[in-house]
Amino acid sequence: MINLEDLNVLKDKIIYATSDDKYVVYEDKEEIVNSVDYKLLGFQNNYSYANSGGYLVKSTLNGDEIAKILLDVDYGVFKENFEYMYFLNERYLYKVTERMEIEWELTFDDYIRNIIVDNYGSIYILFKNSRTIRKYSKDKEYIYFLDQSDDPTRYCRLYTGWVSEGSGHLYIIGSEFYDNKCRSFIDHYDTRKCKLLNREILCEFDNVKKNDEYFTYKDLYVDGDFIYIYANNYVEKINLKMRPIWKYGFGYNYSSSNCDYLNQIVFDDKKFKDRIYFCENFDTTNGYSFGKLSTNGDLMWKLTNPQNITKAEFNVCVYKEQMYVVCKKDVELKKSFVLSLDNNRVLFEVRDGSLVRVVQDNYDEIFSPDSYYGKYLLGDELKEGVLKRLPYILLHDYGEIIADPDNYLLAEEENKNIRDPENYNYFKLVGSEDLGMDANEISRLAALNGSRIITLNGSYINTLYPYQPEKTNQYIVTPDNRFIDTDDDKHLIRSRAMYTDWFYLIADEFKYHQDIITKKEYLTILTKKKHFSIRKKKRSIYRYVIKRLIDIDIIVEHLEQNGVLDTLVPKYVDKLRHHTTHMIEDMQKALSPTYFDLGAVKRYSYNYDGYEYPLRISATQVFMCKNIPYIKKRYSKSIFMDRLDILISNGEITPFMLFLNGKAIKWSDITVIRDWYFSYLIIANNTDESEKLESVMFPCNIRYGEDNNIIPDNDKHMYFTKDGILTENIDEIAIRIEVTDKDVIGNSSYLNSSSIIEVPTAKYDQLSASNNIFIFEDNKFFGDSRFYLDAKGKNKFVYIRDTNPLCKTFYFDKANDSKNMLYDIPNQEEVEANIVDKIDNPKYIPSDNFMVPFDFKLSRDKSYLRNISEATRYILTYNMSLLADYYKDQSNIKSFVYTGRRIQTLSANYGGYLHMPRQMSSGCFDFIIVFKNDELYDYYHEIEYKDKEFIIPIFSHVDENDKIEILHFKNVNNSYSSLIVSTTDDYISEDLRYNDFLLFGNSPSGKGTYDKFDVESNMQYDISFDYKNNFDGNKYQSTSISLKDPYYMGKSVNIASKHQFHYMYYNILREGQTIFGLEPEFRFCHNKNQFMIFVNNKKLNFSDWSLEIVNNKKDFLTIKTLTPLNKGDRIHIFYIPEAYEEIILNSHLSQFGDIIVDTSNLGYSFDKDLFMIFVDGKKINNEDIQNISMNRVRIKTDYPEYSNICICKYLKPDELLEKVFSYGDKWSNAVSSLSVDQYNKLFIKSGVVK
Repeated sequence: MINLEDLNVLKDKIIYATSDDKYVVYEDKEEIVNSVDYKLLGFQNNYSYANSGGYLVKSTLNGDEIAKILLDVDYGVFKENFEYMYFLNERYLYKVTERMEIEWELTFDDYIRNIIVDNYGSIYILFKNSRTIRKYSKDKEYIYFLDQSDDPTRYCRLYTGWVSEGSGHLYIIGSEFYDNKCRSFIDHYDTRKCKLLNREILCEFDNVKKNDEYFTYKDLYVDGDFIYIYANNYVEKINLKMRPIWKYGFGYNYSSSNCDYLNQIVFDDKKFKDRIYFCENFDTTNGYSFGKLSTNGDLMWKLTNPQNITKAEFNVCVYKEQMYVVCKKDVELKKSFVLSLDNNRVLFEVRDGSLVRVVQDNYDEIFSPDSYYGKYLLGDELKEGVLKRLPYILLHDYGEIIADPDNYLLAEEENKNIRDPENYNYFKLVGSEDLGMDANEISRLAALNGSRIITLNGSYINTLYPYQPEKTNQYIVTPDNRFIDTDDDKHLIRSRAMYTDWFYLIADEFKYHQDIITKKEYLTILTKKKHFSIRKKKRSIYRYVIKRLIDIDIIVEHLEQNGVLDTLVPKYVDKLRHHTTHMIEDMQKALSPTYFDLGAVKRYSYNYDGYEYPLRISATQVFMCKNIPYIKKRYSKSIFMDRLDILISNGEITPFMLFLNGKAIKWSDITVIRDWYFSYLIIANNTDESEKLESVMFPCNIRYGEDNNIIPDNDKHMYFTKDGILTENIDEIAIRIEVTDKDVIGNSSYLNSSSIIEVPTAKYDQLSASNNIFIFEDNKFFGDSRFYLDAKGKNKFVYIRDTNPLCKTFYFDKANDSKNMLYDIPNQEEVEANIVDKIDNPKYIPSDNFMVPFDFKLSRDKSYLRNISEATRYILTYNMSLLADYYKDQSNIKSFVYTGRRIQTLSANYGGYLHMPRQMSSGCFDFIIVFKNDELYDYYHEIEYKDKEFIIPIFSHVDENDKIEILHFKNVNNSYSSLIVSTTDDYISEDLRYNDFLLFGNSPSGKGTYDKFDVESNMQYDISFDYKNNFDGNKYQSTSISLKDPYYMGKSVNIASKHQFHYMYYNILREGQTIFGLEPEFRFCHNKNQFMIFVNNKKLNFSDWSLEIVNNKKDFLTIKTLTPLNKGDRIHIFYIPEAYEEIILNSHLSQFGDIIVDTSNLGYSFDKDLFMIFVDGKKINNEDIQNISMNRVRIKTDYPEYSNICICKYLKPDELLEKVFSYGDKWSNAVSSLSVDQYNKLFIKSGVVK
């Protein structure tokens, strides 16, 4: 598997494992905010906005605060590239500019539930109690209200909505409760006409309590024909007619057996596009999770936390594919340590086994700057006239004491009210920077007169950091006070210092508690024994942790980082791209009749060349269309007005049939107007006021007429009466359109309630879609039929409306084959039977797990590297065998299987010899090994090799029922030459220079006299070396060789290819022989993993023999068998060009002949063309092997129950793809999920076998 430490993107990151080992989440940044409360609201134009303690705060993406205003809000709506945003809180709605100015506010009588903002800045407001929807412009102007979603007789709630990109369509989701029932609905409004177009019922249930949370909806998104719903307990995808596509259930808590709920994702700039984020609250068991779904409803990954989401105030925002998660934590003012000695080697325990812990103040937290408020230091002075000591008259027993007739005798005492705050004037204390100090030093506080401010004990007071002049940000404006913007519409700002030589003194006030003091003297009250200060808790302040998290697909990252573009993988990805479901469907749309959305809107006038023309002609209809299929290559006009039939005949528009309220319209009654900005269709001679205009496009060869001159026996047609009603009566035909394209298949049939629609295709593995099917109800075209067609697989559909319509299908039969897994199941007859059975009796069928379509897309918004990496990942985890050709094309071993009859026929013209062509290229040749009925061919030693052919003796050695397998070994190079390695570079031939050569010496290292090359000897000595090819640009120049053993420097050594093929055999003439000397041509054959040994035509495993050097006066290379051979035995010794590994399965037993290999032993898909399989020494030919899955094949012929199997793995696993292999694929998982009986029916029994 992929080692996370090897991925550069994860270096030095905090990593969180997810529910899927193919995804991890890493922490990119962490920010701490200490506040009474904090909520991240959203993002816009690369800035974040949050509510922090009642302030609206604007920050950079790195968390640096830019500005804040006093505005307490709960929710915000943001639009990228807007210069403003909307915020709401209870009954208040605010418009705030990017400059953090409140442009306007609105106050309502009812509480606001939600707001929806269109692309023009207009706001649709949903209320908690009122069922009306109010619309305001971005300038605060009230526009209108919509109340058609309200039923006064029922308790109704409107939750949220979605407005189209052009702002013309509004969708609202709500629920109404009545008579212990609940009905959820989606209302579709035309915002231009203020009209409810239709209401679709999402669901309806009985025995439901009022305000049941299950029927609460948090988000809604419309994407073409589909709607995504983020509900209280599930996420669902449906079509516009409320037909379910998929539903992913959340909320049920298996630990508590209760239903929890989903929390809303606070902000997502690309919600429901390519992925769906969710946040799940396990309220009943204290925990939460968040994660991501694909738009196909598959869980991609999930992270779970045991902390309760409410207590943690956890919320998630997503911006530019980065997750910003916020979680509240209590500030810990105490921390504890385990009491230990000697670096935790000795721990202390109490009697119950608990470790002894020491608790102390958490000074890191207590003295953190975030834990304090800044408070101005104040000085005070007594107000004028307030005395510190008050005089009083001395008294005696009978009255005042008088010093003289005019004066009383006075005494003084302390003024008891001297500390009354009302008796003082207050002023802020001011400090001064020491301009004579080094700026890098800590500043020492001084008074304005330069005197140092000291403590009671005479110590100077220093600041924590050097004094820095205060700075402020200023917008740069033009002389007329307009902002100057950058190319990307950002205001220019400059930072300037406000220099001063004095500043106010500020003291720190601890946020979390304060000492309790005496009332008068303000003295701290202490405990009696320990003299600890007595404290009281102040207002709750929490630590909010904001983490920026990024999820990565580790397979994609691995492929990107390790150079997937430098391989041949992109070539195979591109080939497979044309076999994806959406590409096949696009091909059908482009080459066969298809439903086509003109984007038609009913109008009562049209514009042409700058003028508006009201409709004043009776029986005429006007539609503005945005999707008329002009042919761009032929089309050259800018604006024009012409009849449709003329434009089609001139090749300026692709042919299409128009249906108004289901009735076909003659081409001659249609005028096309193309204006500068819009196009219009004018329909004459038609009184139907319907707004429903639909079309079918015919991008193929057709024959059209407004008569009944039809082509006989043509199933590829649509015929209509003069009123536009479908007909097959030749006497009624007034409009005809016939497909004459030979590559398009057509079919017609009437349906009943149990009918299955099957689209005929040319091959079993071609794929059709609902766009190939056209339904006519009451002989009128029903364009919405695509919403009521359920695909069941194998081009079978069920029409779920309770009608008996006529169905017409068309299919372009030259379409690419589908790579959907369903078509890879061998027994296609059983698959079709399963599907039909499920249609009649809905239930699980064995083929259900194979229904996942093969579909990936390349995106214009992503780099080529990212697209290829994601596509490769998709293919490998869908079905690894789809990339088998990537390996097969690199393999130098090819298998060809022939019948005995075919071999006899081929050899008959050559006197019993089979002549087969032999490939030669750049000095390399093909060699072969021949097997007859799984054993080495008896007469292999008589095969002749010519320059351009092999000659194999056949005669009567082969019967017509025999099976002959010929293994071709390509690119074999048996040549060798000598060279002298010195300090100068050497020229190496092209066929050897790229990691394909070995060096050999004539003598072992250290021998005193270096031997000459002996043509009669089979012994050479390996030389270890390094090499480097030198290039001038892209042109090869030379190769630098560095020998690891200096003994061979300057001596003549031999250079030979790694890819050699050699053969010899022995007829055993004496009993017990075990050692067999190799002929001289084997002198360079030193790799045991390239030898293949056969005894009596059956292969020996590596463990049955050894490659040894025997010294009999001189070294000699030999093969030694573990078991002695008998007289009359025959041993064949091959040295093949590819090294291979053996995977041994001893005493293998399988019910169906299946061989299952542990994936850790493979490295790439287990495929009959990529491995050789021997059973008890017999080579199983490829035609008798059935590929099953990534680690499973099946031998279709009988073999002993307890067999010894040797699997030869002769390809080196691809360094890039090998690590991906271990993650498995959906196809293999689906196969493994089958029971024995299901597997037998789908893969073993007779049927169409791939």
